[in-house]
Amino acid sequence: MNLNQRNMRIMPIRENYEDLFLMSMAKHHIIANSSFSWWGAVLSKKEDGIVIAPKRWFNERCSPDLYFDDWVII
Repeated sequence: MNLNQRNMRIMPIRENYEDLFLMSMAKHHIIANSSFSWWGAVLSKKEDGIVIAPKRWFNERCSPDLYFDDWVII
């Protein structure tokens, strides 16, 4: 794939709260094992959205209480 042929937009650097707001406006989320991406998904008001989260959040312990019932855990 040639990136020069793609329709891309480089986003300017913003404040963290602005990034979190933009993340919360998304319909679907693929989150990392970070509280920042977790909050972006949790604050989303899109009821029919899909959230995909990592199965192993921490290296040394299981944390099933971090996930919501309708999230896809992989």
